Amino acid sequence: MLSKMTEHILFKFHSRCGKLKLSRLCFADDVLLLSFANESSITIIKQVLNDFEFLSGLKANISKSSIFFASVPNEINSRIMHIINFSEGCLLVRYLGFPLITKKLSSSDCQPLIDRITKRIQSWSSKWLSYAGRL
Repeated sequence: MLSKMTEHILFKFHSRCGKLKLSRLCFADDVLLLSFANESSITIIKQVLNDFEFLSGLKANISKSSIFFASVPNEINSRIMHIINFSEGCLLVRYLGFPLITKKLSSSDCQPLIDRITKRIQSWSSKWLSYAGRL
C-alpha cells in the first residue's frame, strides 16, 4: 500500500527524500511517513491509513500519532492538521533514548543516555561482585 502511495500522481516526496524515493522509515512497531507538506500528499496518506484499517482491522492510534512540520506556513499547517487529525509534534523527539535531530549528535546530546547506561552498569557490579571485588 505504501509503495502504491508513492506512485500516485498527486503524491509528492519530501524535498530531501525525492532522489531516494523515500516515503517511510520503520523501527520495530513505529512508522515514520515522509512527504511534501501539501494537501494532496496528506490526503493520499490518510487514504492509505483508512485502507489499511479496512483491510487489516487495525487502526492507527491517533493519541500516539504526531505530525511534524519544517518551514511550512501556518495556513498550510492548519489545513493539513484538519485532514490528518494528528496532534502536532514538537522537536526534540527522542527515539530509543537518542534525540532525532537534523544535525550531527554532540556529546551533550548523548550524555543522558550515557549516564543511564553507566548507572545501570554500576548497579550490576554492586549486585554481582563481592565487597572486595568492588574495591
